[in-house]
Amino acid sequence: MARNADDEFLIAKPRRPSLARVLCYTPYCKCLCSTFLLFGCIAYALLCHFKHSAYSGLQPLWIHQHGACAQGYNLVPILLAVMLYTIYIMECWNCRRKLANMKKISIDDAVKYLNLLRESVPVVWWKSINYHYARRTRQITRYRNGDTLPATQVFYERVDTQAAGSVFIYENCGIKDITRQIAQLNKHRVTRIRLSKGFVFACLQAANEFEEQRTRFFNENEAKDDYMQVREGMELDGCDFVDELLCFDSLPFYLHPVIFWFFSIFLLSWPLRITAECCTSLLNLQLNKLFGTNYLSPSSMHYTGPLTRTSSIRSDQLEAALMDQQYFIVPSYSQAILLAAQQPTCLFSSNYAPLTNDPYILTNYGAIANNNNNDECMSLPVFPRRPLSVSRSMSYSKLQP
Repeated sequence: MARNADDEFLIAKPRRPSLARVLCYTPYCKCLCSTFLLFGCIAYALLCHFKHSAYSGLQPLWIHQHGACAQGYNLVPILLAVMLYTIYIMECWNCRRKLANMKKISIDDAVKYLNLLRESVPVVWWKSINYHYARRTRQITRYRNGDTLPATQVFYERVDTQAAGSVFIYENCGIKDITRQIAQLNKHRVTRIRLSKGFVFACLQAANEFEEQRTRFFNENEAKDDYMQVREGMELDGCDFVDELLCFDSLPFYLHPVIFWFFSIFLLSWPLRITAECCTSLLNLQLNKLFGTNYLSPSSMHYTGPLTRTSSIRSDQLEAALMDQQYFIVPSYSQAILLAAQQPTCLFSSNYAPLTNDPYILTNYGAIANNNNNDECMSLPVFPRRPLSVSRSMSYSKLQP
């Protein structure tokens, strides 16, 4: 039973949603409401036509009629139906535009793309922009009682003085991809894959090393001007990350644009969308990068030894990725999780010697727990940290003109 649970955790399989889940979570309420209102207007107009002959033109205009189908009232459902049908068609066009903008690839290409994401090098970056506000004046013209009055307006303008950036150097701690494996993707006709990315730490030592470089970068740049705007995130170097994919080998009929618009014209867009959602399998995949594999001993996964760092200026891959300057805001903070013991791996060639193992594990980012006794967490040994003099993390800066 435990082995099946572990396999379920390590393997991601597409799942077809049930009808109840589709009805609860699909955002098609606007289409459904407009469809029901249109059917109501059509039923109203048909009732007035067949029961009261409101649209026949046989009755004279001077004969006054009473009721909902009287003169004038019989035009209300027709005008309302025209407006609702316009809204309905616009909503159908918006839904079709979202589906057209989604990236569509074959199943084999999807597997290759996911393997490329696993093999890609993560770049955890920080950026800061130093700025201040300058007092400016300008001449404006105001009008009062038809007269033009010149006036001087005082305003404050933001002036950016310097932009700097840095990345997390993980040459010492090591890295490993722990993304779940994909299985049974070819057994489903259509699969929608939602991708997300993040990173975790294997031990407290790797988390401290990350926080040390991050804090040093912000401390070095915060005093360069009055204010500082910061951004941070993670990118995968060498590949274009896409949030959502739609993979299939042959286009099914319910996703064909001609079929979609044929059903939409006859007010059957909502049933077609529900059918498409029920026939489309879903797969949520989190791309996780593990930092700190070099600090784990092959005999234990709870190693949190003292912090050791050396110069990492020869990290050519990270330096090239940083100078490319194509990393945007992708907020992705870390949380440490419990991982199985594995052989240490490293991105760059270097030699590391495992030290004494500790019985403590890192269950959350910045938190320490003990598997045997919670009271023993207070006795965690504190290792001395050498004072920081000059930043060794790779960074760049540029002066704004």
